Amino acid sequence: MSESQDELKAKAWNESIVPNLEMIRAWFSMDAYTKGVLPYLKYCEARFLDKLISSEDRTREQERFLAGEIAYLREFLAMPKAIENNIRIIADKPKQDESRNPITGY
Repeated sequence: MSESQDELKAKAWNESIVPNLEMIRAWFSMDAYTKGVLPYLKYCEARFLDKLISSEDRTREQERFLAGEIAYLREFLAMPKAIENNIRIIADKPKQDESRNPITGY
């Protein structure tokens, strides 16, 4: 049985991103990202949205391409929050495990 796209994405995330969460979080907080890459990507997203909405002379293929670019940019723009959530979940996991398995002292 082949893996679904979601399973492949989760596997890639777990193998590539999770081992580097702190380093990636640090990069997303740097001026190079917050004052350089982020504003540029938001500009690109706005331009693609504008093209998608305003252009009437486009093929179905061009429309799908623009929609794909917008989806890709939005997923990337959501990464800082996903990284933070992943770090929080990992940090909370030992606390959850302790509360489920209290040492009773018997």
